[in-house]
Amino acid sequence: MTKDITTFVFLMGFSFLFFVCLYFLRHLFLHLRFKLKNKQFFNDFEICILSVILIYIWPFVPTGNVFNNWLNIVLCISLPFLISGKNLQKSIN
Repeated sequence: MTKDITTFVFLMGFSFLFFVCLYFLRHLFLHLRFKLKNKQFFNDFEICILSVILIYIWPFVPTGNVFNNWLNIVLCISLPFLISGKNLQKSIN
């Protein structure tokens, strides 16, 4: 019984992280497609921020127990920059 619950919790957590990674990868591939058409979907700054977020939530990397606080700070600083960059881009267009 306990093994079934543990397996279910693992699959739910892993699938959440996996789908979030797929979401970011989809946006990165959209950017590449637009780049080939000489259009711009993201600027270079937003690509860097998306890369930081993708590396942070990638499910196959170590958890970073020693540097856990540092990793959380990197993520918490990256998200507002990404959101403000997209809002600024919408206001310019």
